[in-house]
Amino acid sequence: IEYSTHATVLLLPDGNVVYANPFTQQVLGYAIKEFESMNTLYLIHPGDLLTLKPSFANLLERPGDFIPLILRVQHKNGTWRWIEGTIRNCLHVPAICALIATFQDITVKKQNEEHLKQSEERYRIIFEQASDGIYVARRAIVQKYLGSCS
Repeated sequence: IEYSTHATVLLLPDGNVVYANPFTQQVLGYAIKEFESMNTLYLIHPGDLLTLKPSFANLLERPGDFIPLILRVQHKNGTWRWIEGTIRNCLHVPAICALIATFQDITVKKQNEEHLKQSEERYRIIFEQASDGIYVARRAIVQKYLGSCS
């Protein structure tokens, strides 16, 4: 896990970090030693923490199981970063005795999704409020009947 391209963190049941691989610093901005002295629960967006807490509590009671993550975590610079990954309960494994969280930064993906959603909403409003009729034709059909416009 030291050379993984996903951030990997070993957590205690209270959220304290036992270990973080080097990629974690690239995702969240905290130096590894700094991050290893933190409680990850304080970095999770309050709205996402409310959703996560019941799943997390259930996970603690299910050795070997995992839960998916898509939530916002505060970067060292104060911005909120979207992460996607999993937390697996390995507390029962003597060599690990921790929860293993693996995640990656999906902030750009989430921003692109939001921009697309806003764009679609704008064009839907324009279409619905247009006083003139609007006709949408597929390019292949138009080219077949009108010829190619170079």
